[in-house]
Amino acid sequence: MRRAAGSARVGTVERRGPLPKVLPARRIVQWVTTAVVILIGIRFTQWVVPHLDGRWPTADRPPGVEAFLPIGGMLATRHLLEAGVVDAVHPAGLAIFLGICLMSLVVAKSFCSHLCPYGALVGLLGRLAPLKVERDVATCTGCQGCTKVCPAALPVHRLQRVASVECTSCQDCVVACPVKGCLAVRPPRVARSQRWLRPLTAAVVAVAIYCSVVAAFRVAGHWQTQVTEAEYHARLREIHSPAYLHPGGSR
Repeated sequence: MRRAAGSARVGTVERRGPLPKVLPARRIVQWVTTAVVILIGIRFTQWVVPHLDGRWPTADRPPGVEAFLPIGGMLATRHLLEAGVVDAVHPAGLAIFLGICLMSLVVAKSFCSHLCPYGALVGLLGRLAPLKVERDVATCTGCQGCTKVCPAALPVHRLQRVASVECTSCQDCVVACPVKGCLAVRPPRVARSQRWLRPLTAAVVAVAIYCSVVAAFRVAGHWQTQVTEAEYHARLREIHSPAYLHPGGSR
């Protein structure tokens, strides 16, 4: 029986060689993303505080701050569907919202999970995604390594297709599985197709979808808000006035 490079066969089960270094790479990406979010928050603070104090800021308003207010992206999406035009106030919020929705519709809930306000929505969209983590019952050894590493505490070793809204497609379980192809991100196994996406490939597909949407908005000139600095300056100084209170708020 021919042996594959870096692997050995036990009966009909092909075992992996050393586990790929996917998890450390993903942790690095997570920390880099966290740093970017913090920098956006700092830049926004440098922009808004002078306005609130009646001064003109030296920093520009970062468009990425739209991601901190999901409701803005949702309202902009509604405006797009009803009026057929991109919202001039929150164009970046619309781009970010559509990007995460589309990537989650392809690779189940691949944008976020733990504390993110987008989590519940993309979890529901992920139920419709064709690409999900799936377990091959025929080659599973029952080691339960997948369940042990699942950050959502899902019983992956008992599931054939992980369709839970709590699954973030993080692929920790895929990396932890010792059997090649037993756990993988793939479409429903019509006619028992043996094709699957490697962890890196699935991540690249999701990120590429998101970046394509954002890039398309930027190229089309729908990234920067059309609200002028002068209008922001005037409105932010009145932000605590009764004109900006919602019905349930208090002065």
